[in-house]
Amino acid sequence: MPCPGSRETNSEQVLLFAPQCTSQTGRLALSWFGKAGPYYHAISRGIDYRRVCPDRIRKSVGAETTFPRDLVELDEMRAELQPILDKVWRWCESTGIRGRTVTLKVKYADFRRITRSRSLLHEVASRDLLEQVSLELLKPLTPSEQGVRLLGVMLSALGSPEIGQVPQLSLPLQGGCGHPLGGRFRSGKSCTAEP
Repeated sequence: MPCPGSRETNSEQVLLFAPQCTSQTGRLALSWFGKAGPYYHAISRGIDYRRVCPDRIRKSVGAETTFPRDLVELDEMRAELQPILDKVWRWCESTGIRGRTVTLKVKYADFRRITRSRSLLHEVASRDLLEQVSLELLKPLTPSEQGVRLLGVMLSALGSPEIGQVPQLSLPLQGGCGHPLGGRFRSGKSCTAEP
């Protein structure tokens, strides 16, 4: 079957789903969405004849937990983060796959959600490093005025040892001031930081 969205696919979908559009809602979907209407009508009822592709390459692994009470202090968040880190690291150990980017997800009691991430130059090689980076991302967010209801950790930029990926190279950026980030910023202001 062709890729979704191509003309050939849409015409096939109209032929596949058109017989099911005899109801009033089916005819309404056809009038609103044109030839894509029968497809939307069928999908909204759980009818989908597309092939399932279960062998996609995994791009990330993560875990999260919603808490029955609000967490405010770093110590209690650190304690609740441990089982989440264990779950992510267990997957890494069982598959032999590691990642370079650690993402922390935080949802507050008012349902506001934020994420913070850090990409390393090398893969996260141990659970201790995963915990260290996760806590470094969490510390600036505490103590929280709004209680934290959900914490999550995700590891992405995955690579396996069999693939033999080339490590990320670093650039020794030195500006006129000797600061590692350079002498000028995008704003055009000169660097005043000490190296």
